[in-house]
Amino acid sequence: MSQQDRTQRLRDLLFTEWDPLEVNDNPRLHNEYDRYVADILRLLDGHCTAAELARHLARMEVEEMGLAPAPENTAAAARAVVAAWVEKG
Repeated sequence: MSQQDRTQRLRDLLFTEWDPLEVNDNPRLHNEYDRYVADILRLLDGHCTAAELARHLARMEVEEMGLAPAPENTAAAARAVVAAWVEKG
C-alpha cells in the first residue's frame, strides 16, 4: 500500500472512529485531524497497542484541542483504529 493510501486510510479512520470534535457529519471537515496523522502512523507502524494509542489520543484531546478527558470514547476509538489497521495490514 502506498504512503498516500495509508495516509488516506488513517484520515478516514480518525474521522469516523475517533472524531473527538464531533465534526464527521460534515464532509467538508474531513481534513480536521490531518495534523495528527504522521505521529499516529509512526505509532501504528511501531505496532502500538490500543492502550498506547489511547494515551496518545487522550493527550492530543486534552493538551492540543482543549477538550475534557473522555477515556471510554478514546479507548474505544483506539481499539477500533488499531483493529482496522492490523486487519488491513
